[in-house]
Amino acid sequence: MISTLIYIWYLLTAPSDRFICAMWVSKPPTPANLAAACGALSNAKSLIWRAVDINTGQIGCSGPASELPYLSCPFGPIDHYRIEVIWPAFQSVVCTISMDSFVTPDANTIAQQCPRQKADYVAGNLVLAYQGARPPTPPPAPFCPVKNLDSGQGFYDMPGSAAVLQTSKPYYLLAGNLIWHGLAKPNCNGLSGVDPDNHAATECGLATTMPDVIHWQNQFDQAIYNAASQKQVPPRLLKGVIAQESQFWPLAVGPQGESGLIQLTDAGADIVLQYSPNVYARVCSAVLSSLTCNSSTYDLLDQNSQALLRSYLVTMLQSPADLAEAVTSMKSSMWLDMDILRAYYCYTGEITGTPSWETTLAVYHAGSACVASGKICQQGQDYIEKVQALGQP
Repeated sequence: MISTLIYIWYLLTAPSDRFICAMWVSKPPTPANLAAACGALSNAKSLIWRAVDINTGQIGCSGPASELPYLSCPFGPIDHYRIEVIWPAFQSVVCTISMDSFVTPDANTIAQQCPRQKADYVAGNLVLAYQGARPPTPPPAPFCPVKNLDSGQGFYDMPGSAAVLQTSKPYYLLAGNLIWHGLAKPNCNGLSGVDPDNHAATECGLATTMPDVIHWQNQFDQAIYNAASQKQVPPRLLKGVIAQESQFWPLAVGPQGESGLIQLTDAGADIVLQYSPNVYARVCSAVLSSLTCNSSTYDLLDQNSQALLRSYLVTMLQSPADLAEAVTSMKSSMWLDMDILRAYYCYTGEITGTPSWETTLAVYHAGSACVASGKICQQGQDYIEKVQALGQP
């Protein structure tokens, strides 16, 4: 006996922000404040918090509700703000429509199966969405021709082991941070060994802590190598980018909010979420509903949802304040750095027509305009040379 496959369509309320709860606090909320105002927040993955100026109504900053009670954005005196929790673009099911073929229900079908909702649907207060045995095919991910690396000792090759990634470069900022955090002890005739103006090591500070600097810059090598083997991104390339962007210091934060060992920006996160289906799937599932993530790509999301995903991705690259935890976190998330560079490889290939790791580096540092003419701009060339020098012994 042949059974008929039924396709289910939902009539949903139009997307709108749903108010969940609010807190009035004069200092960052405690878990008790949060529990008293909002309860357990069982749908925290779908929710966001925002700080609303009580005088202007403007949103000072916002973030995923899973962060609460910690507030991750700096703003003015907190007692000028109301901390709200909302469910962005909330939708609820008001009626289901059964179809015996995979076609969009017409007005007559909607009127027959959902007569009470017909007027609201015609007025635009309701929307149709499909969910069932055969979901619609999402738009294809951008084509990404990342080929397997050649085995060898070249800068863009895959070496035989992580041992060949070891370097002994002198990093003034890294040495300064190691001294500042008590992880290295300089011998500079009683002087600190750190420049008080920029926290970089002095000549003496660097010279007398070089063993610690060498050990620190090589502790990520095995994690880099393992991720490179999995993602087919040149390991020397990633090590050079890390060296140039953060000097291997996991707590580095750039002047424009750059985050992580490779200092990803908000604009960079936008590129990564468009060109890495892997990263988009992970980030989206942590922030938005599964229905949204499974039926839409990043570029089809509304601006607010895109901003939430970018913020979450940049936050993923940030390190815990504890240095031991930060190092462990950076090692375990090296796959993410590799996926970011793969996404830039794909993006660059779309711009130039012929992707390469050289143009990937140029665009990562200087933007797409650097390769728009068919040649790599001087700023990009300089960056490539720096990364290549830092990524080799």
